[in-house]
Order: sequence, then structure tokens, then C-alpha cells
Amino acid sequence: MRILVAGDDPSVAQALAEVLRVEGHDVLVALGGVEALNVVETTTVDGVFLDLVMPGLDGFSVFSRIRSRFPDLPVVILSSHAGPPTRWRLVMSWLLFIVLVIAACAWIVGQIFRP
Repeated sequence: MRILVAGDDPSVAQALAEVLRVEGHDVLVALGGVEALNVVETTTVDGVFLDLVMPGLDGFSVFSRIRSRFPDLPVVILSSHAGPPTRWRLVMSWLLFIVLVIAACAWIVGQIFRP
């Protein structure tokens, strides 16, 4: 599968991209909302991992535009800033998945360093 990873932190985006590559996926990285939309509109992708909080064009705007043009494209939201108001806004946008980065990282660390 070809997957787009979009976020404003290059180290986080590249780390996620590397995990996906190890799993056998073709991965594209976009560092920002404008770049993410450009990739989605010019390249066929099978899914998107999208950061919510980015300068300029934020993840909400990118998600809304992706959903309007490509309603069947799976989008996974990544955020460490997804409190109840944010989650409600995403649910109301018919988002399929919300991944809370802090919770996910805590679980992963727990699995790796489990006694």
C-alpha cells in the first residue's frame, strides 16, 4: 500500500514512515498541510496518517478537503492535542480513527519495557 504520513515534525513523520516501510508499505512524507494536499491530489495513496496541529493549513482543514474530494480514503488522525472538544469535532466530521499519540506511545513503551 502507498501511505502518506503528514505532519510538521520531521522526526516524528520519518519515524512513523520507517515503521510503515519495515511493514512493507510504500510511504510518502509531507511536512505540512499544503504539501499533504498536494500529494493527495497528485498521487494515488491508499491511506493517510495526518497530524492535527500544524502551522498554516492545519489537520482539520486538510482532513475536510481530503474528505470532500476523496470520501473513501482512510485517514488516521495523529495528535497529542486531542482533548474532548477536538475529539467531538472529529467525530462530527465522520472521522474513522483518532489516535492519541501520547496514549499510543505509552502503550508501545509499556509493551517494549514490560517486566
